[in-house]
Order: sequence, then C-alpha cells, then structure tokens
Amino acid sequence: MKIFQILCILGLLWSASEARSLEAIQKSGYVNIGLYDGALLGKYDENGTFWGFNEIFAKRIAQDLDVELRALLVPPEKRLEYVKFDRVDILLANFTQTPQRAEQVDFALPYMRVFLGVISRADAAIENEEQFHYKIVCAVEGSSAHEYLMEHFDSTVKIHTKPGNEEILGELQNGKCDTLIMDNTQALAWAHDHAGYVVKLAKLGAMEVIAPAIRKGNFELLRWLNAEIRALGGENYFHTLYDETLKELFGDALEADDVVIEGGRL
Repeated sequence: MKIFQILCILGLLWSASEARSLEAIQKSGYVNIGLYDGALLGKYDENGTFWGFNEIFAKRIAQDLDVELRALLVPPEKRLEYVKFDRVDILLANFTQTPQRAEQVDFALPYMRVFLGVISRADAAIENEEQFHYKIVCAVEGSSAHEYLMEHFDSTVKIHTKPGNEEILGELQNGKCDTLIMDNTQALAWAHDHAGYVVKLAKLGAMEVIAPAIRKGNFELLRWLNAEIRALGGENYFHTLYDETLKELFGDALEADDVVIEGGRL
C-alpha cells in the first residue's frame, strides 16, 4: 500500500510539472491553443482553412506573445481533459465557465456571453420551454445544454445525447429528435446555413460567459491573459471581430452586446 501511495504522489508531482509557464511558451517559440470545431466560432472552409471568431482571437494571442500559433481542434467532450493534462496551453473552444469547471481549471477574464439556443424545424418551431414536454430533445453529451436539461426537466422530456456537434446535429436532421439545444451563437449560425431549420428561442436559461481556460495554478499565464483581454478592450477588439465574423449570420436575432464582452467587464 505504501509503495502504491508513493507512486501516486510521484505521478501527481510529475503531472504538476507539465504545465508550460508564460516564460516556457515564449522561449519555445510557439503556443498550443485548443479550438472548437463548431458551426461558426471555428470551422474549416472548403479550402481546408480553419477560420472563425476564436481562431482569429487565437492568432492575436500568438502575435502578442511573439510566438507561432499551433492550433489544435478539441472534441467537445474532451475540452476539460485537454486543459487538465496540458494537451493545450490555452483553450478557446467555446468553453462556458461554470462553477464545476472552475474547480478543475483556471478561467481568464470572459470575452463572450452566451445563452442556450433552441434549433427546431421551421414547420414545428419551438418558441418556449413548455413545448419541450413529451418531445425528444437533443444536446451534446456533457455540454451546458445537457446539464440544463438534466436540472430543469422531468421524465416528460426525453433527453438524447451524442458526444459531438456533428453527431448530434445529424440526429436532428435524421429525425431522431424533435429539437436540439446548444449555445445560441452556434445554434443561430447552424440554422442560418441549413434551410428548413429555425431558432425561435435564442435566449434560453441564464446568461453565462465564455473565457479562455488554462491549467489550474498557471498564474503567470493567467495574469498575462487577463492583461491581454483588458488591453484588447481598449481597442474595442471583440466588437470589431464580431462585425467581421458574426454580424451577418446573426442578423437581427442578436446584437454585438448580446455576444461579446470588452475588457472582461460584464
């Protein structure tokens, strides 16, 4: 038993030494940033180029660190794991800040605000929560939407999950569920690109925030990120980025102030 305990302690000490500090990142000449292959905030275009709101933000972080950006697509269900075990230095993967997640990783200042959005077929549009009852509702497994459904609805709502966006959106298109809940920005963007689907309920639940996440205890990098987000606020950076990447797709459904946060100030 003592040998086992010693091995566990040594394993924890080894794991704790793995987080790359700000100095280590700058000396290495690159930063690993995790990005989310979502419907809009980050995706591949027809030429195989990865683009979007978070990708452009990631490029700016790398530029201001004076290092190369090494972008890594992170599966939705593995976002926490990628941060905790140093697969990425910084996570910009549409990661909603929650008390449970904040116990395991550190969050920098927020740069986006988000509600849940509800995608439904245009000929059977969902406009309020009461319409969920006696329906099959889809969500990505382990997502904020999944947690919301588990907390707020009883057995009259059948919850159907899959591990990633592509899989769960496919379930909606294949008729395996009546409606789908995800972050409202992604919901609106996906419905915009798919005829026959609408988002009539774009602000479900309480407002939450999206912020960069890093390995817990990496305080030097955390201080740098917070200073970076404050400085970008002075440029109105995230409003400009919204206009470049999101405004056209959201149309009248959301305003910039419904989505972005400048300088980390709510």
